[in-house]
Amino acid sequence: MHSLRKILLSASLCAGLFTVQTAMAADALQEVAALLNEANQLRASEFAPDTYEDARDAYDEAKRQIASGKSSRAVRITNKARSLAQQSILIAQKVSNDFDELVEARDRMQLTGADKIRKDLGKRAEEAFSRVVGAMESDNLAKAKSEAKLATKAVYAAELVASREQIIKPLSERVAEARRLSARKYSPRSFDKALDAQRQATGIIKENPRARTKARNIAKLGEDHAMRSQRIAELGRKFSRDEGQVEAWQDKQDSMLAKVGDVLGVQLSPFASPEQRLVSLQQAADDMKSSHKAQLQDSEIQIQQLALQLEQTSNKLAKYEGDIAKYQGELAGREADLAAMAEMRRKLQAKRDAEAKIKRITGLFDKKMVEILLTPDADVILRMKAMNFRSGSSVIPPDGYSLLDNVMKTVDIFPKRSVRIEGHTDFIGSNLYNQDLSERRAKAVREYFLSRSASITTQFESVGYGEDRPIANNETEDGRKRNRRIDIVLPVPKL
Repeated sequence: MHSLRKILLSASLCAGLFTVQTAMAADALQEVAALLNEANQLRASEFAPDTYEDARDAYDEAKRQIASGKSSRAVRITNKARSLAQQSILIAQKVSNDFDELVEARDRMQLTGADKIRKDLGKRAEEAFSRVVGAMESDNLAKAKSEAKLATKAVYAAELVASREQIIKPLSERVAEARRLSARKYSPRSFDKALDAQRQATGIIKENPRARTKARNIAKLGEDHAMRSQRIAELGRKFSRDEGQVEAWQDKQDSMLAKVGDVLGVQLSPFASPEQRLVSLQQAADDMKSSHKAQLQDSEIQIQQLALQLEQTSNKLAKYEGDIAKYQGELAGREADLAAMAEMRRKLQAKRDAEAKIKRITGLFDKKMVEILLTPDADVILRMKAMNFRSGSSVIPPDGYSLLDNVMKTVDIFPKRSVRIEGHTDFIGSNLYNQDLSERRAKAVREYFLSRSASITTQFESVGYGEDRPIANNETEDGRKRNRRIDIVLPVPKL
């Protein structure tokens, strides 16, 4: 009887221990799942593929052991999975940091489809990149650096072919079509500008196929000139075939000018010369500006009245020195009131001006892609929700260029404001990793803006805030997605 009691007690203890071990294994497995999710977002499947795959295999095996009731073995395998997942995270971040130029060149190759235009070159580049990450997983940094040089050359070759195909070819086709329409005869200046852009873009790509942004901008301008020369050539050929078309064209121009006149509240005579009508339009625009200035003058009068009161207070101070302390306090109060009112008026006017301009730029952006904000201080913020950079990369995605081009149109509408590009990340990865990444992304956007025109006078500043300024909960996937963003800030000009 005594022996039976001991057996039952031992069985009860074993059952309790089994339950505790199972719970511990299940908790540990949840931690590993979170680590694998972090590794996945840091692109460990690309930057530490073998280690990441081993971690996932260990994780799956631990789940099977728990399901089979083998909790002790599950705990051991879970610990192994945790160690491998952590290792894959460290390797992924190191590859992204130590070989950022190669990573971004490869990203650019894939995002632009360069690896698909010449599949043999793309395959060679991917194989070379695999040798780099293989060396990093073997903890052989020297070999990784050596392999990175070869991988960079392979990516360079793929980009060169793709850049010619994607950037130069469309421009060449536009120029050829313009030439077919005798554009040199009817539109020599625009046609020559298109040819010059073709030569410049070809030279840039030949020298450095990675300078896609600069070459793309020049080629785009060349395409615009080529299309303009085509339109003029088509018009010239039409006039040559039917001279009566000249009057129809002039009627169309008159109608367009009349619509502009209606907006400005001026009636234009169709019998006046184009120069006379332009003078009338300019005068109407000047009248609108004068009306706007008149509104501002009302506020100026209030300030002048305060200034007069200030002067009167000062005179009283000189007359009644006995009450100087009292009047100095009054004077300080008046000065503070004056400064506060002036600042309030400035901010109010800036906010009204910004509100009016925001109405003009709303049509440039899809609300799902860009959020337009106006702060209490009248700073304008363009929150680029659709600028989806690849993890660990500052390469601007192809669909981001059109958004940034529209941002440039916004900058033109706010000519007196500077531009601050802010990079933000979620909290996946180390603080140092996220800070560096946010700075690189903000800098990439700034460089794109500067490349758009050599005559830009706007001051562009880039700054990275890493994970320090979240706008949503980092514990959820949707929140992390919102926190990974670029904010374009147009601050109110300082006095």
